[in-house]
Amino acid sequence: MPGEKETPQQVEDKSAGTEKDVKDDKPKEPEVPKGSITEAKALFHKKDSDGKYQWVTEEPLDVVDAAENEETARYAFLVRKKKSYDSRKKYDIHSIIVQSPHLKNALGIILADYPGITTNLDRLVFQAPFHPFVHRWTRLADMLEKDEFEEPVAREHLQLFRDVLFEELKNAIAAKLDLVKNGVITFEFLWTIFEPQTLVYGVSDGKECVFKLNSSSTATDQRRGLDFLQLDVWSVDFDGTKFGQHTTYLQNYEFAGTTPITSLQAFPLEFHPEKEQLIRRLVLRGKLFERFAGYHYKAYRGVALGYGRCGMIRHNIESRIIIDCEAHNRFLPNNAVYFNNLFKPSKKTNGVGEDVDEDLYDDSSDFDDDSDFLATPDSDNDAKPKHRPLTAEELLIAVPYVRGYAIKTKKWLWFYVDQVEEIQFAENAFASLVLPKEQKSLIRAFVESQVKYKDDFDDIIAGKGKGMILLLAGPPGVGKTLTSESVAEDMRVPLYM
Repeated sequence: MPGEKETPQQVEDKSAGTEKDVKDDKPKEPEVPKGSITEAKALFHKKDSDGKYQWVTEEPLDVVDAAENEETARYAFLVRKKKSYDSRKKYDIHSIIVQSPHLKNALGIILADYPGITTNLDRLVFQAPFHPFVHRWTRLADMLEKDEFEEPVAREHLQLFRDVLFEELKNAIAAKLDLVKNGVITFEFLWTIFEPQTLVYGVSDGKECVFKLNSSSTATDQRRGLDFLQLDVWSVDFDGTKFGQHTTYLQNYEFAGTTPITSLQAFPLEFHPEKEQLIRRLVLRGKLFERFAGYHYKAYRGVALGYGRCGMIRHNIESRIIIDCEAHNRFLPNNAVYFNNLFKPSKKTNGVGEDVDEDLYDDSSDFDDDSDFLATPDSDNDAKPKHRPLTAEELLIAVPYVRGYAIKTKKWLWFYVDQVEEIQFAENAFASLVLPKEQKSLIRAFVESQVKYKDDFDDIIAGKGKGMILLLAGPPGVGKTLTSESVAEDMRVPLYM
């Protein structure tokens, strides 16, 4: 009716009708088949009023242009900074992007053989805290001091790079130099003396060992509530068919103040007070380890390691043993060992790119023919696996044990190579046997025949016909039992029982 006021619902309906008319008047785009437009449509990640993210077609208003572009590509390197919460400085360096080919060439020499770094990448990025440059700072400084650059611009780029990094690393560099000069270290700067590929000294189960360092990292022992520096190291081991890298972990737990470097559970070999004597001892032990690769019949007296529910346990062993890692893997599949291949031998270094003193490694006076046993089987092991000789450094970092079987205790154990002995055979055991001469001659002939043709004869049941037990009657009231093992033992024939 004229003059009557419209209700809110009528106003809303009318407005909706108007919007509908406008939409109807808008020209419609022609329909096209799904996925037929040759164009990429961008969708943007946007946070809504509920704090959740959705994909939308509108570009966010607060987006800025890319920082790396044609203009920034002209610079030798880019320094990405972030706000610092250290009261001594305004910014922290987050990362550095190296763009100069001259600088990449110089860094390739400075960081040669440093794990995880390839300096000839088109986009070369170094992330804070820049540990590689603390480890190789002396090399960087030496390169600048020698000034053997082909072009002046190369030295300028490296000098600028050095100046920028020094502001970020000067505390760590100064602390390392001062602490090492005094033979001590703090836990805060403990990582500075553990450069990757460094040779690390430690004691494992009472045996001195040298390892090669892959990397180090700080972690927390939740049970003890202590931080520690974990060292990822490897040594040379044998898995029954080849030599390989046996990876293990060493820990240095946090401590207050300073401590002598040589008091650490593990420390770089270069700090050992008797480095030269230690190297000679461990290289000789490594030659024993290499000699015992494969199958060997020996004697053992001392402590050996065995498998327990909560790790390795110690056994006192006095027994004849069979060294055979291949059989160990076959009979104990849950404890079988397999390793990565060793690297191809190259120029011998001390782990940080410097030439080693070959005189420290070359001490073969304890062996009659050192070169022969390194490359060929020894007398008691004609079936020894063929392998290349271990290098001097590989001998140094070889593990101190081999895996095998103790005949007396009937256990698979780890035997320390410096406690393996030759079997002391009884010289007149067979001759002292009280038997008629004809029977003894028959027994000896039978044993020699069985050993000679052990691979040619077998019983219907596989393996059953390859052993023998002789029950012999001695003098009245005396019985004598001989086995193939006891007779062959006198005849110096090792049998795998």
